[in-house]
Parts: sequence; C-alpha cells; structure tokens
Amino acid sequence: MVYVESHGPDRTRELGREPTLHEPVSISESELGAWTEVRQHARLNESAIGDYTYLMERVQLDYATVGKFGNVAADVRVGPVTSESFELAVDVGFTLVAAEAVLRGALEREESRGAHYRTDRPDVDPEWRRNVYVDAADVGGMTLRTEPVDEPSQAVQAALDEGHELDYHQLE
Repeated sequence: MVYVESHGPDRTRELGREPTLHEPVSISESELGAWTEVRQHARLNESAIGDYTYLMERVQLDYATVGKFGNVAADVRVGPVTSESFELAVDVGFTLVAAEAVLRGALEREESRGAHYRTDRPDVDPEWRRNVYVDAADVGGMTLRTEPVDEPSQAVQAALDEGHELDYHQLE
C-alpha cells in the first residue's frame, strides 16, 4: 500500500450564500439556491437546484429540479421524463424508504449495541437482545415489530465470549 499525503489541485473553496461556480459552466434561465456549488463543465438549462445542493463535473440539467441537500454525480444527465430521469427518481424513492426504515429501527432500539450507539441510552441492555423488523403497511406506511434473537452458534458464542462483538460475522 502506498501512502499519498497530497495529489492534484486543491478542490476546496469556501462556500457562501451565493452559488459557487467553478468555470467554465453554462447556465441559462435557471435558479440556484444558497450554499450551492456547480463544478466545471456543468450545464443548467431552465432548471433549479435547492439550497445546500452540489453538482459535480459535466452534469447536465435540462428542465429539471434538484431539491435541497441534493447532489448529482459527475457525468449525469437529468431532463424531462426519460428513462434515465425515471430510473433516478425510482432509485431515490427506494433509497428514501430504506433510509426511513433504518432510522425508525434505530429509534425503536432503546439501548446501545455494537455499531448502534445512542447518547441518551449509552449502555447495553440485556433485556433488549431483540431484532427490529420493519414491515410495509398501507401505502407509504411502515410498522415495526421486535422478536427475540435466536441463540448464536457455538463459533459465534465463543467469539462473543472473547469480546469480539463486531467481528463475529466472519465466523458463520
């Protein structure tokens, strides 16, 4: 493995309320929110990007809106309903559902365990040795349930007894 302390030009700049544009960019009839950043060779045509949003190199937005806290990877094109923009919207929708399920599950767990740490409940609670399941409910809804954890295999139990709580997955 090679250690690299620094390579290439410094890409950081201080951002501000006014959009940060890395020339050359092409923008026509578009709105840019506060604390936004647009990288080189990006093109916006009759589009809008919300506050705290950034566009990487060579992004093309045509008649599109990217909301607050958005980011668009380099070389992506977003435009009127096309297969690319439809797929992006579907992917974002699934990602948001998965993120909501993870957050709801984390809030349900009333303890700290492994990589899940809560500042308001910093200790492991032996009574909370349960799995949290998220099930789909009515359109757009979710329900949570918990079930006791099965007894671990002998190899996993041995790893747990030795204090390898985060490493035991390798033994199964």
